[in-house]
Amino acid sequence: MKIWLKYLIGSLIGIVLFVFFPSGWSAADSWLAHVSDFLVRALRYILFPFLGVSILVAIYDLKKELRFGKVMFKIVIWGFASTLVMILLGSLVLTFFPPQRITVLSRTETVPVIPSFLEVLNQAFPKNVFQIFSGETDLFLPLFIFVFLIGMVIQVDKRETFLPIVSFSDSFSRLLYQFNYYVIEIVSVLMPLLVSYSLLKVFNVADLQLYLQVGILITIIIAVATLGVFPLIYYFLSNRKNPYRIIFSNLGASLVALFTGDVFAAQGTLILQSRENLGVSRKIGAVAYSFLALFSRGGTAMISLIGFYVVLRSYSSLDVTLEQFIWAIGASVLVSVLLPTVPGSAAYIGIIVMCQWYGKGLEAAYLNLLPIVLWISGLAAFADVTVSGMVTALVSQQEGVLRKIELKKFV
Repeated sequence: MKIWLKYLIGSLIGIVLFVFFPSGWSAADSWLAHVSDFLVRALRYILFPFLGVSILVAIYDLKKELRFGKVMFKIVIWGFASTLVMILLGSLVLTFFPPQRITVLSRTETVPVIPSFLEVLNQAFPKNVFQIFSGETDLFLPLFIFVFLIGMVIQVDKRETFLPIVSFSDSFSRLLYQFNYYVIEIVSVLMPLLVSYSLLKVFNVADLQLYLQVGILITIIIAVATLGVFPLIYYFLSNRKNPYRIIFSNLGASLVALFTGDVFAAQGTLILQSRENLGVSRKIGAVAYSFLALFSRGGTAMISLIGFYVVLRSYSSLDVTLEQFIWAIGASVLVSVLLPTVPGSAAYIGIIVMCQWYGKGLEAAYLNLLPIVLWISGLAAFADVTVSGMVTALVSQQEGVLRKIELKKFV
C-alpha cells in the first residue's frame, strides 16, 4: 500500500476511534503518550545525520555544476518571501476579522527558557565542534552551519582532493535514505494511535469552549493560506503548473506535521515523498528542506502574531492601537530568527517571546492560550511543511529538475 494512503487511512481511523471511543482513549492516556513520543523519536532518530551528509553532498554537486549560488539565492528569497506572505495574510485577517477576546484565567505553569539572540549564536557556534555530536543538544542549527561551512570549504578540482569524503557521505546518505524509508513504513501503520492521542490532548481540556473561536479562525486561515493563497502564487510563478499535485505528493509529511506539531518529525517523510513523487533531487532537496525548516517558518510566525494579538486584546478593554499592531507585526518577523532553536511547539514559543518582549504586565499572559497550544502548534507545523514543499518544488521546477511522475507511481 502507498505511504500517503497509509497515512491518510491511519489519520481517518484515528479520528474515528477518538470520536466514538473518547472515554476509552482517556483511560489509556499514559500509554498513548509513550507510544506517540516513541513514534516522534523514531521519525527523528536518524534525521540529523541523514540531513548532515546529504547537505554536504548536495553542496558539492551544486558547486560542481556551477549553480550553487543561484540555487541558494532562490531558496533564501522564496523562503523569506513565503514567511512575509504568511505574516501579511495574518495581518489582513486581524484587520478585517479580529478574533474575539478570551476570558483571562489564572494559571500557573513552568515558564520555558527562551534563549536570547546572543545565546542562539553561542549555540550555533559552540566552543568545540565535537559538542555538536555529543548528544547534549536537540538542535539542528549547529550541525547545519557546520556541514554547510564544510561544504563551502570543499573545492571541486581536477585532482579530486576531497572526493573520498564526498563519496563516503554519498554512500552514508543513501544508506540512511533507505533506513528512513523503513522507519516511515512502520510509523505509517501506527498512525491511528498518534492521531488519536493528538486529538485527545487537543479536545479533552478544560474551558475549551472559550478558545473555539480563536482556534477555528486560525484553522480557517491556515486552510486558506495552504490550499488557496500559496497554490495560486505557485501557479503563476511556476508557469501555470498544477500546485495541488505538489500538495498531494507531500500529503503524508503534512499529516505528520499536523498531528505532531513538530516540523522536523515530518522532514524524513517530506524528503522521501518529494523525491519519489516529484523527482526533487538530493542536491536541491537536502539544502532547501533543511534551510526552510530552520529559517522559513511562515505558518509559525503568522500564528505567533495572531496569538499575541488575542492576548493583547484580552488584557485590555480597549482595541489594539495601530502602534501596538505595527509592533506586533515587526516582532513576529524578528521572533522567527529564534525559531531555529525550537524543534516543536514553535508557535507557542513565539507567543511567549513576544509577550516577554512587550512587557507591560503581559510577560505571563501567554498562559491563557495554553489549552490550545497543541492545536495551534499542529496547524503551524502543517503550514510550514506544506509551504516548504511548494517552495522546494518551485526552485526545482525553475532549475529544470522537477520530473512529472504518474500518480499511480506515487509512494
